[in-house]
Amino acid sequence: MSQVIDLCCSSSDEEDDDTAPQEEVDDQDDDSSDDEVEFVGSSTQVVASKPNNTFVSPDDTPEKNETTQQNSNPSSARRTLFGRNDTRNRNKTAYALDSDSSSDDDELLNYNVLNFRSKKTSAASSSSLKEKAKTSTFKPSPLIAARKENNAVLSPPSNPELKRTRLHSPITVQEPMKPAAAPVAKIVNPYSKQGRKKIPPRNELASLTSKSTASQYYPQMAQSSLYDDLRPRYLLTFWKFAQTLQDASYNLVKLDQYSKRVNALALSRFPFRSFEEYCIRFANTSDTSGIQDALRIGNINNFASLLKQCNNGNGRYFSISEACLVALLEHVESETTRNDTLKLRDMDEIVLVDFLQRKESWLLLSELIPMIDSRLNPVCPGRLTRFHDGDNGAAFYTEKSTRSTEYKQIEKLQTKPRGEDSSYIKLHRHKGRVCYELTKMGYETALWIRNRQFPEGKGHYRTSNLVQVDPRFDGISLAVDNREGGGPKKKLHYMCNKLDTLKIPYFVHPLSIGDYCFFAGDKLLPILIERKSIQDVAHSIYDKRWVNQKKRMYHGQYVFGHQNCRMAYIIEGRKESQQLSGGYVGQLQHNVSSEQFDKEIENLQSEGFDVLHTQSPDHSMVELSRWAAKVLQDYRSNKMKTEFTLEEFQREVKKIPKGVNFSKIARDWAESKPSLEEKVTDTVDLTVASNKESKQLKLAFEKPTKAHNEYTGWKVSELQQECVKFGLSKTGKKADLIDRLNGPRPPSVLLERKAKGCYVPSRYNTCATALLVALYLEQEKNGPDWKGMTKDELYALTEALDISKDPFSGVQTGQYKYDGWSSMSDLRGGEFPLVLLQRGHFRLTTGTDISGYPLAKALHKWCLEHGKCTCQTLGYHPSD
Repeated sequence: MSQVIDLCCSSSDEEDDDTAPQEEVDDQDDDSSDDEVEFVGSSTQVVASKPNNTFVSPDDTPEKNETTQQNSNPSSARRTLFGRNDTRNRNKTAYALDSDSSSDDDELLNYNVLNFRSKKTSAASSSSLKEKAKTSTFKPSPLIAARKENNAVLSPPSNPELKRTRLHSPITVQEPMKPAAAPVAKIVNPYSKQGRKKIPPRNELASLTSKSTASQYYPQMAQSSLYDDLRPRYLLTFWKFAQTLQDASYNLVKLDQYSKRVNALALSRFPFRSFEEYCIRFANTSDTSGIQDALRIGNINNFASLLKQCNNGNGRYFSISEACLVALLEHVESETTRNDTLKLRDMDEIVLVDFLQRKESWLLLSELIPMIDSRLNPVCPGRLTRFHDGDNGAAFYTEKSTRSTEYKQIEKLQTKPRGEDSSYIKLHRHKGRVCYELTKMGYETALWIRNRQFPEGKGHYRTSNLVQVDPRFDGISLAVDNREGGGPKKKLHYMCNKLDTLKIPYFVHPLSIGDYCFFAGDKLLPILIERKSIQDVAHSIYDKRWVNQKKRMYHGQYVFGHQNCRMAYIIEGRKESQQLSGGYVGQLQHNVSSEQFDKEIENLQSEGFDVLHTQSPDHSMVELSRWAAKVLQDYRSNKMKTEFTLEEFQREVKKIPKGVNFSKIARDWAESKPSLEEKVTDTVDLTVASNKESKQLKLAFEKPTKAHNEYTGWKVSELQQECVKFGLSKTGKKADLIDRLNGPRPPSVLLERKAKGCYVPSRYNTCATALLVALYLEQEKNGPDWKGMTKDELYALTEALDISKDPFSGVQTGQYKYDGWSSMSDLRGGEFPLVLLQRGHFRLTTGTDISGYPLAKALHKWCLEHGKCTCQTLGYHPSD
């Protein structure tokens, strides 16, 4: 046994002699002996003496050098890493199979040296090893040196016996080596208490800040629970699930659907952090069972550890669509010089499109495939390259019968996204071969993908998806309680979707007081808002939560100061629709009468609360957007005092003694103040026309009245004929007919269109009229080149105009719900349609006297004469 070790040492001595002839196999044996000596000298240096064990993809695997050739048995390394020593026979078989770099005799010598397990080591062999350790020199790499400095404190005590035992272990490494388990002193968190939530130190608050895509900073929340960006995990899971669908022809529709979802997640600019948010915000579906099955079947195990191995900054991407766009971009840049590449970003649209359309900028599919695979992360479940094909599989993928989840991602880039004018890439056939061209939109998207952070850091449960903040809300953000609308599984995400259409910066966070509040940076603004539906009010009165919620609002007002704080209740819905037999409101078991309900609502105003009545959740979100603009005006004019962060505010509330009658304090304070003194936040109008006639909302117009004696001598039949002539209703008594004729009359364009048998809105206060007026205001504001409005944008503006008699979003729920959008089918139909839909955008028709634009302009004037449009409060000033 000592002879074997002496043989290694003698081989090492020959290496020092320049005149001694040596073969390539002997050099490899000498390297292995050097590794053994380094292992005895220091347990940390053996890692440095071993070959680089960074995981690489098959396409990026470097050629084996002399040191790594003998260490090529991953199974042996795996057993060594986990401390299993009973593998002598298995290692012998493994080494016998590897005969690429050494002869059989040399392999047997390696085996005898590496698998030596005797505990009785001779003194001669030990002394020779120690002498070799003294003469050996080793210079660790900077990475290993830095690692040694970081781990110096946590390194276990030196154990010579353990090192001698490890001396003869196979040092083959193909996977990242895990450090040996060592007893580490328990670190005690001084900020934690038993049974309470851990609070991070004050110096770590900066790491908890969440930043949106629109350069909108959300306030720092020290006690908030932040959530991960789930896009890469869902992307890889759907990709893996789609691979299970490509073998069966009856799954082609589902395969296409999930390939589209993979691309949508890869190219999405906004993160999502919960399953419910993905279903409602991204997938736009309420059928979650299919998505749950896909997540279960395509589950990515140990995703957190896999994600740590990925570094997007080094050109690694989670999807083929990302890698494809970046590969095409780099090909375009490689066809130009550095100066031309810099000029390329400054080109105007026409020159850039012409440059991208040149054949020199196209890339063959056979060349694109390996470029894509080299840019994919190791965790990706598939690759494109077919090594047995000379063209890397290009001919295989372009066949119509081929079903490939990977190539589907490239095909989806050729389709136009909804609302866009072009696709990301274009397919060309040049000399019988398939080429791809990068479009202008694909070029801009590739630049963004190459520079973005994916996935984003931890953030709030949900935030707004704003690319650019509206100037009306620049500087503030709206906080939404995570239990609002019944929580994530009910209406929370639907209400957040409405806030997205209104372009309000918001974030979802647990709030202890109120359902909504406003922030300016990190500071909390002194406005507290609670939203209650009719049933919620009745239920709160029944279980006594009504008093406790008002008490918490008083706590907040006490901390802010009575003169500085505003409190408001949003009462949502119509009481008439929630009344039951016997005069009860809500549910019968609540036992809340209509009189008791009205009394509680009336008491709110006398107790210091502003009350706002809305018709639906959508209407409530519109009013919140109106308040946000007013709040920003008061904040910029220094009419609001910002003193506390949310954490400081909650801390001050906890200091308030229990049992204090704040309602009495509020009444005493109101009585002691002069009645003419205004609050500092009086600019914020927390009322609408459903509460009282407000000059800030309703515009005053003098109606074109006629003398009543003009129609007083007319018969009822004559009055009815006159009403029909002017397009008015002919029902009612004589006095009603006279008032109708004396009031604002329908525009002539409406009567002309009606005479030709074309569709027109029946009245001025219908949902169809509101849709036409909303489109007219935007088309008048943006000019003839305006491309139109999306459904969500049009829906939000129509609700805010407050033209329709009934709430535009409807008053019922379920499958029979009706809302004002149902009128759009009539506006788009007929021989002379009023509205056109082009690429997901709606706009008015033009060109004739009875087209949509002149009719909408006349209807807008008709609504103003009735005082039914709030366009000026929303910033619209049309010429009419």
